[in-house]
Amino acid sequence: MNTMKGFEHPIIKTSIPGKLSRGWVKRMQDVEAPNITYTDKDFPVFIKSAFLNNVWDVDGNMFLDLTSFFGVASIGHRHPKVQKIVKELDIYHGMGDVHPTPYKVMLLEKLNALLGGGFMGIFAQSGSEAVETCIKTQMLYTHKPKIVVFEDAYHGLGFGAMNLTQRKYFKEGLEPYTGQWVYTLPFLENNEEQMLNNLIRLLEDKKDIGMVFLEPIQGRGGIRIFSNRFLKNLRTLTKDFSVLLGFDEIFTGSYRTGYISYAKAMGIDFDLITLGKGLSSQFPLSVCMGKRKIMEIAWPKSRGEAKHTYTFLGHPLFTRVGLAVLDIIEQEKLHEKVRRKGKEYIDMLKETLKNKKGIRDIRGAGFMIGIEFEYNVFELVKKLLKKGYITLPAGNKGHVLEIIPTFYITDELFTRFVEVLDGVIE
Repeated sequence: MNTMKGFEHPIIKTSIPGKLSRGWVKRMQDVEAPNITYTDKDFPVFIKSAFLNNVWDVDGNMFLDLTSFFGVASIGHRHPKVQKIVKELDIYHGMGDVHPTPYKVMLLEKLNALLGGGFMGIFAQSGSEAVETCIKTQMLYTHKPKIVVFEDAYHGLGFGAMNLTQRKYFKEGLEPYTGQWVYTLPFLENNEEQMLNNLIRLLEDKKDIGMVFLEPIQGRGGIRIFSNRFLKNLRTLTKDFSVLLGFDEIFTGSYRTGYISYAKAMGIDFDLITLGKGLSSQFPLSVCMGKRKIMEIAWPKSRGEAKHTYTFLGHPLFTRVGLAVLDIIEQEKLHEKVRRKGKEYIDMLKETLKNKKGIRDIRGAGFMIGIEFEYNVFELVKKLLKKGYITLPAGNKGHVLEIIPTFYITDELFTRFVEVLDGVIE
């Protein structure tokens, strides 16, 4: 796919933000709680439309999206095949846990097959909800209240998921009510052996641990990658201590790193996994998948009233689109492109920026790339926005520039971005 529309370089016609965006900021400030959307004289722009790689604001400026809007729009914005489903679907809501539609079953079958079989699942809408389903599943199965997580982890901001998220800012004012279920271990990037030893001591000392839960690559934590060796040793440890191993792959999964599951691609066996974001490319869909034995014990056969459900669980539109997204990725071999081009783009960034002061590291997997700086990158994000490029900061200090493009990004678009980035850093 490479019709011109959706594959264009940015065109900036006004100041950023423009007059209309500034007007919407003022209206928003009257009605939205002030902590939700960051605003200043340079930020944000208000979005009017989007298509594949491009985004237009209300002032008529055209941007290149290098965030996939938090990693969600994996196959781009308003993909034609997805738009066709939206127009033609016969039903937009079914009673997901009472009188469901076939799409729910078909997507669960598809995910089970992609994960290698032997899994059952529970759908949700957000990553946070899927994580909370994992929390409940492990507690119901193990009858143990505690979960081990790692420093800088991000597992969502629902009240249950927030207990697992490890950034103080998100819990300010709520500290007395959070943290009851969690043991937190430091993320020692340069000493994984010590991380394993820390975990061994914790498992030997505490008998109330039911699960170790982690992102194989920390997303909002700054694209911090657990090594394959560490993950394999972690799996061995959790089996030795009869503790579940769960992976939060809301970000890394659904082919963002080139695989349905990054952990599975690394050869790691796991008990529970969450998938979301790019799973239905822009629609609110997530899932907690667990091994059959665990799910059957934690969630025994319904007696007529679901013990765990959501109003939109198994929504026909979301699940139908989820099936289409997976089909599009497989048929067009986009996952192979993500793996191949991801390596090329990381190499391109390393070569172009190798002499730039203030850059500590460039790392990633697939189309999940981070550039770590010695300083907070939000001013850099603003400067790139004025040039027509939408990017995001990450990391506990906002010191990592995240590059999370759609699977349809082209060499020409990415190369121009790197040139602009090089100039803006200079």
